Amino acid sequence: MKFLGLIGEKSDKEVFIYARVSANKQKDDLKRQIRSLQEYSHNNGWKITGIYNDIASGLNDGRKDLLRMIADIPTKLPDLILCTYKDRIARFGTKLLEAFCSIYEVEVVETQIKTTSDEEKLAQSIIAILTSFSGKLYRSRRGRIKQIQALA
Repeated sequence: MKFLGLIGEKSDKEVFIYARVSANKQKDDLKRQIRSLQEYSHNNGWKITGIYNDIASGLNDGRKDLLRMIADIPTKLPDLILCTYKDRIARFGTKLLEAFCSIYEVEVVETQIKTTSDEEKLAQSIIAILTSFSGKLYRSRRGRIKQIQALA
């Protein structure tokens, strides 16, 4: 998966759009991401052949629309996958996705560029991991409490 900066070239490319946020309370941001990617595609003269979006952690590799997008690559054969930032697609494990996309000559284009130091990237990754595991722990506890209440 090659993450490019702004492309700016006009062509008849077919593109998938992928957007993701971590929580339901970020739905407005999800809509903004999609609009931004649609506008970016339109400005470059590209045809959108798939729009995919998830509300889930970037650490969750079982996201419904991410899996649907991956399954659609061999049949719809997009030229590009657009995302605002590469971490919208995955926090980790991008080498597997890179290998899969390269088989079909699909490029992943990051439309917005963040300049972050290695230390900031590491801190963001650690925070993402802690947030994900904290959510799992919270959901697990909530489930046990509901079970106890059901028995009472």
